[in-house]
Amino acid sequence: MKIFVSAGEASGDLHGANLIKALRRLQPDVVIYGLGGPRMAAVGCSLHEDMVKRSGMWFWHVWVNFFHYLSVLRRIVSGFVTDPPDAVVLIDSPGFNVRIAAHAKARGIPVIYYITPQTWAWASMRFPKIARRVDKMLNILPFEPELWRLYGVDCEYVGHPIFDHLAGLQLAPVQRVKEFADRQAGQPALRLAGLPAYRHNSSEDTKAPLIGLLPGSRYREIDDLLPIMLDAGKIIKAEIPAARFRLVCANEELHDRINRTVSAHSLPVDVVVGAPYDVMREATLCLVSCGTANLELASFATPMVVLYRVVWYGFWVRGPFISTDYISLVNILAGREIVPECLMLTAKPVRVARRALELLQDEQKRQACVAALNDLRTVFAHPGASARAAEEVLRVVEKARHSPHPGAESRTPCGGCFCR
Repeated sequence: MKIFVSAGEASGDLHGANLIKALRRLQPDVVIYGLGGPRMAAVGCSLHEDMVKRSGMWFWHVWVNFFHYLSVLRRIVSGFVTDPPDAVVLIDSPGFNVRIAAHAKARGIPVIYYITPQTWAWASMRFPKIARRVDKMLNILPFEPELWRLYGVDCEYVGHPIFDHLAGLQLAPVQRVKEFADRQAGQPALRLAGLPAYRHNSSEDTKAPLIGLLPGSRYREIDDLLPIMLDAGKIIKAEIPAARFRLVCANEELHDRINRTVSAHSLPVDVVVGAPYDVMREATLCLVSCGTANLELASFATPMVVLYRVVWYGFWVRGPFISTDYISLVNILAGREIVPECLMLTAKPVRVARRALELLQDEQKRQACVAALNDLRTVFAHPGASARAAEEVLRVVEKARHSPHPGAESRTPCGGCFCR
């Protein structure tokens, strides 16, 4: 059995690796190859290209790398013709993966989309186009299947895979995080069954809050958001002199870039590499980029201010594309603003600092935020998504082996181009 897996950025690489491990537990001799990053390679995926290195957002990034992506696509399509896999599994990254789906579908290869595009949030007009190219969708958000079924897609809700990753961590208990009860003392602070029921404000937290800075892992995010976070930190420091700041550097490759930015600002900051969860659970509050980290912080019931900066053309064209009232997944799942959001065209550190100080100084607002995050976690924080997704992938493969493919698209896309 051969399965082609495609992930285009760091989060997809993480979830792809967990899916591959689950597939190997169920089918030890499965051959897995495709596009991804170091995590997928580490669990035995034969990479045709490391896509994580080139991951980015917005149109400019796509155009700069257009010919590289075109070359990768042509190689993949050539492989579909000469040695087709039993199934293609796509993980997020719709810009590139939807084109892979078109070529696979046209050649009768079953297409499974795991971690489906958040089309409902930013481009609802793409529902029909994506639906035509997918045989099975494995949704990670509970409201997604109902939306995709309107377009005739076979869907299955498997849960969010980030909770598989969190459940597998072994972290020592932290004094600032109160356990469920004394009987839980000594247990790892991060077990889905034993996550803290609420965050405990000790006198140390009140007098010397720890502010976590999580600017993300993309160069663009760091360049756009980190200066705003640091400037906002200076405002917070002026208001709360005892405040401490700890910055998460996603990997060693980003360390020099982050240090240069930190050095240009007069804010004392501890920079840690590759230890996001230690910061997330210890922090009194975090300034964080919009993304999966929002859901991870919710797992620790850690209050946050979510930052998202758009380029000028993105700010003006977003209206026809964005169809949700919120940018943070935490608020989208809750259906209301439980954590502050700052969507910015230009840098607004004063605005960010003001929203952060509200949660640091207003105990009632802080506790309301913590309670809402705990409620959200109770509903959504359930591990097992990777195993459920793996079962569905193998089910689709077995079905395809014993029955004709449901049908390819009527018009075969030209070899390896972006026209489809």
